[in-house]
Amino acid sequence: MKINIFLSGIVMVLLLISCAAQTAPEFDNRIKWISKENLLSMLNEPGLILFDARYSKDWRRSDRKIKGAIRLDAHEVEQLDGFYPTGQKIVLYCA
Repeated sequence: MKINIFLSGIVMVLLLISCAAQTAPEFDNRIKWISKENLLSMLNEPGLILFDARYSKDWRRSDRKIKGAIRLDAHEVEQLDGFYPTGQKIVLYCA
């Protein structure tokens, strides 16, 4: 039950992806939207890289974090471009 409540916030990933797409149009064809159910099924996949990209103040205020997620400020998302190999499965969330 707790995981469902927490993952319902994952929908906010869509907001972050939308913002990233608006600020960096070249990412449009590489960004895929996923549901919280898809993310839940992916969490134990080897090689998955999961970033918590909430703004610092939102991250500090929250007591809910996905175990294993790497902390990344929302304004640092563009720095990921080219850092990981093409085809690497990366998920960003900001809920």
